[in-house]
Amino acid sequence: MAPRSSPQSPAAALNNFPIFFGNVMTTDEAASRLVAAEQRKTA
Repeated sequence: MAPRSSPQSPAAALNNFPIFFGNVMTTDEAASRLVAAEQRKTA
């Protein structure tokens, strides 16, 4: 028997959507954030 869905379930799914998919970038946006190894300020 399948679990019953409450009226809050669809709303919760819509509220969680940006958490998982809200930071989707185009290839150009992602490439513009890359930093060459020589320019990084890491130890």
